[in-house]
Amino acid sequence: MALRWKILALLVAARIGLGFQFQTLGSVSDQISAQFHVDYTTIGSLIGIFMVTGLFLALPAGWIGRYVSDRSLAAVGMAFLAAGVLLPLLQTPQPK
Repeated sequence: MALRWKILALLVAARIGLGFQFQTLGSVSDQISAQFHVDYTTIGSLIGIFMVTGLFLALPAGWIGRYVSDRSLAAVGMAFLAAGVLLPLLQTPQPK
């Protein structure tokens, strides 16, 4: 398989993972609103704050990309994306 198809597959997997993160929060927003007594504006603001971090990470990642190979940088990014999905699953629910 050509390298470009492997890169495309990696980008598709990363994009699907990011989509699942946003879909998950949107689908449980009713429960979050009821449990924590917040409105939908607050939930939307939290999603926006999550996106703002990309502004602060893009410049250092671009700088690091000059010195590190694309493959290793993409692998680290995928690992952080997977960790962000798996960490909430590893937490044990607190008894009420």
